[in-house]
Amino acid sequence: MGARNGSGSGAGRNRSAWCALAAGAISIWCLPTGAAAQPPEPTPDAGQLRVAVDPVPPFVIEESDGTLTGFSIELLDMVAERAGVELTYVMVGDVQAQLAAVESGTADAAIGAISITADREERIDFSQSYFQTGIQIAARPTSAPSPSGLEDVGTRVLSGTLLAIVVVAAVGTLLVGAVVWWLERNHNGQFARDPRVGVPDGLWWATETLFSATYGDKAPRRLVSRGIAALWMILSVILVATLIAEVTADATVERLEATITSIDDLHGRDVVVVEGTAAASFLDERGVPARRVATSSDGVAAVASGAAEAVVDDSAILRYLVAQRNGDAVEIVGPTLRTEHYGIALPSDSELVEPVNRALLRVTGSVAYDRLVDGYFG
Repeated sequence: MGARNGSGSGAGRNRSAWCALAAGAISIWCLPTGAAAQPPEPTPDAGQLRVAVDPVPPFVIEESDGTLTGFSIELLDMVAERAGVELTYVMVGDVQAQLAAVESGTADAAIGAISITADREERIDFSQSYFQTGIQIAARPTSAPSPSGLEDVGTRVLSGTLLAIVVVAAVGTLLVGAVVWWLERNHNGQFARDPRVGVPDGLWWATETLFSATYGDKAPRRLVSRGIAALWMILSVILVATLIAEVTADATVERLEATITSIDDLHGRDVVVVEGTAAASFLDERGVPARRVATSSDGVAAVASGAAEAVVDDSAILRYLVAQRNGDAVEIVGPTLRTEHYGIALPSDSELVEPVNRALLRVTGSVAYDRLVDGYFG
């Protein structure tokens, strides 16, 4: 049902409403299937329940016209509609606000992406779990285009230290090759006197020396030429060693940065998490620093844009948001870090826990529930 304005009518009325809700749910699923099956008549004026919700797709989705839908909303409506229970949805800012609304009595219940945790159980009560999920990591795909060593050497040599090495090697080869040819042209038959032949001979000799640090098929004979050749060999060793070290280090760093598959890989990374969620508490317990964002959508968008390296959140929410992007720039990585269970939040020591649990048992064991899960999570 869509959101309606109004307030609750007291504890006795709420109790009768939830009991009617449970009875209606049980009667629905005990009926035979088929075209002839007719729903029971709604219980008139059974009551009104204020349910605190926070828009977190796909569990609670706020449409452009203000109406609410989503997995959790449809789950609750499956029972409430046939039982004749009036639901008033109270919009709040986040999970913590949902729990505070139930705890303070400004809402009779809360539903959505609310994990059942020991800390929360100390403040309020929960129904039995109606959905099992977990905490996972989403990051940029390891197959996404990114520099990866030798595959992009052509791009890398255009900047930084690699560019300087290439320039020094090229200029050195030209100068040393030309100078040695000039000194050897009249004294060494291995270097032709004709500059059209001799200069390329000198360049070839300098190139061989650069990459092998030894003479090839030509060798200088004059003392000054050999001195220049010795200096060029020493410089060649330094240049080639530096070039290899730079390419190897750059490739290693890029590959490490692209690999996030577990909680251990998050240390020292730019990680985001939604404030007040079970995922945020999980990272705090593990000592993983993470920037807080307002919503799961903000977290996934930050990773997609490169503003963050990873987001840690509810697995079902991440799968839904990643699917909305068609796998663009973000993917779920690694195993489930911790299993979580969602439940309906209720006031502490509430007498509504048992009727709600009976209703949920009937609903979650039905074909309709399986279809609901398939519809949202595939």
